[in-house]
Amino acid sequence: MENYLIISLHIFLMNFSYLERIGLTKGEARVYLALLELGSTTAGPLIRRVQIQKSAVYFCLDSLIDKGLVSYIIKNNVKNFEAGSPERLLDYLKKQEKNLHLQMDNVQSLMPKLYAKMNVAEKHSSARLFEGWNGMKSAFDDILQSSGPKDEYLIYSVCPEPDVFPRFFRFINKFHQERVRKKIPVKIIVGEEYKATIGKARAKEQRTEVRYFPSSFMTPAAINVYSDRMLIAIWAKTPSALLIESKDVSDSFRAYFKVLWNSAKR
Repeated sequence: MENYLIISLHIFLMNFSYLERIGLTKGEARVYLALLELGSTTAGPLIRRVQIQKSAVYFCLDSLIDKGLVSYIIKNNVKNFEAGSPERLLDYLKKQEKNLHLQMDNVQSLMPKLYAKMNVAEKHSSARLFEGWNGMKSAFDDILQSSGPKDEYLIYSVCPEPDVFPRFFRFINKFHQERVRKKIPVKIIVGEEYKATIGKARAKEQRTEVRYFPSSFMTPAAINVYSDRMLIAIWAKTPSALLIESKDVSDSFRAYFKVLWNSAKR
């Protein structure tokens, strides 16, 4: 008896899963399977069988009737519900397939307009937010992927929080090793307090120019400008970065950086 119940439950769950895959809700699947087992019945026994709220059962019944999977007759002024033949599921799927083809045709006709909107959107700026050390890896990988030997890469105000400096230093050293390997030139303005650490490490690298500003002029955010993008990095315990893709924004900061660069100490 126990094995029979286990097998029955397994079959029920399999059918339940299949019905969901073809577009029925969980409630509709439960009601449909219960009706197959009960045969013609009033709402009372069905509600007790599926053990869901009365209003939900009636909602599922209306939906299944609309789908052509359930029908009813009235006996003594009471509705008796009955599941349609399982073959009705094939009819339902064919109807779904027909509707899908219609939707695909509608989307195809909209494609030129959608691409036109996409091209307009690409002309405007966009922004993405990265969080955590894995997020920072993705953000800085974008610098390596978007820059080359003839590009201008600018960095201003590298100010990590003291308690994350060791991890930051390892992270950024590894990044710059890859930058040097890819022959990407860089100009960096660093706070004077980091001259013996960040400044010294960068000054040893090829294609790298470093200058210094009084730390009181530095901001908590490190600003990286490359290609048509500006990456604003906050080196906190949980670091984060905002990547802005905008030629106007990146060009504006380049002009500002040149003024700072000419005023910075070597």
